[in-house]
Amino acid sequence: MWLAVELLLEMNLFRIHPWIGTFKSRAFPHGHSKSLIKTTAGGVAAPISDRKPHGFVADHKTRIRKGATRFAKGKPMNGQDRDRKEAVKLHRKTVKRPATEGPAPGGADIENRRENTGDELRKANEYLENIFENSPDGIGIVDDSGKLIKWNKMAAQQYGYTFQELKGKSVFDLYADKRELDRMLTELRREHAVKKYAIKMKKKDGTSGIFEISISLLKDDAERVVGSVCVARDLSEIRNAMAALKGSNERLQREISERERTEGTLRDSRERLCLALESGRAGTWDRDIIADRPFWDDHTHKLFGLAPGTFSEKHEDLLKMVHPDDRDRVRAEMAAALSEAADFTTTYRVIWPDSSVHFIADRGKVHRDSAGRAVRMTGVNWDFTELCARAKSA
Repeated sequence: MWLAVELLLEMNLFRIHPWIGTFKSRAFPHGHSKSLIKTTAGGVAAPISDRKPHGFVADHKTRIRKGATRFAKGKPMNGQDRDRKEAVKLHRKTVKRPATEGPAPGGADIENRRENTGDELRKANEYLENIFENSPDGIGIVDDSGKLIKWNKMAAQQYGYTFQELKGKSVFDLYADKRELDRMLTELRREHAVKKYAIKMKKKDGTSGIFEISISLLKDDAERVVGSVCVARDLSEIRNAMAALKGSNERLQREISERERTEGTLRDSRERLCLALESGRAGTWDRDIIADRPFWDDHTHKLFGLAPGTFSEKHEDLLKMVHPDDRDRVRAEMAAALSEAADFTTTYRVIWPDSSVHFIADRGKVHRDSAGRAVRMTGVNWDFTELCARAKSA
């Protein structure tokens, strides 16, 4: 019978009644009464009969939790005991776990979740490390005493020190102005952060530069400061560029002032020249040889009997206004000046639109490029008609 009880307990066919503490059976074997077994204190089940077959007391809680039959007390195992033990082992091998119970705790599912969590953490750490190392700004992490514990590539490039050279050393040694450092640390203690603080710092090559520093404190779960992270931006190149730009602006302002003075001088000279030309009935001209395009000032227009701005700016039109008896000679003299590198000096008569004849004296200079080719002519002309008239009358 006890072998049957062991098997029923293994197959969970007994349950503890919540109110009276007696075992009730779904299938009690061999026609025995329900009162054959009662629970004792602590959930221990024992036969009511004083005979106590096989003399054992079984701990039901231990049996169900551990899945094994144990004996609290009793005689040494005899043949029946061994048969009972072998039957229990056989039952454990043959009974399958119901599919609805799911995987056992600590199984492959939990292990897979643990591996997935580990992969996600590793990827997150790699992502943060990549941001740290490839930041365009220098980043350093120090402990609560100011000793360096992490240093990215840009910081090494800015200061010239590798991480191994500064590892475990105080970053305060990099600050060139200790009084300014004290002021920055005072602000850090008061505000718990420093944002874009401009301060002078030393570099490995012995030079120093202005850096823009931002610092945030690192705290543990108890809000105790355990270190800080510092972001540094080298302003030396920006400051140098700004200084160069300022110098360029100052030079530009000087050049503008000089040009304004020059333009003023030229304006005054032009006014005096205009007065002289007007008084002497003279004008100026300019001819682009390559484009064959002359330019006349207002006074030259008047010398040819034209309103200012009405000349066609064609050289042949100029020759058409020259008296026919002088035209070929003027054309030849001008060609000789261009080919022989000589100045141009001549006199000729011009016929105005009103058919009146006027005497013009013309003097010009030929300008050449580096190859000796004539590219431009400039000159001045004046009217000496009155002088000729006085000479005839005398």
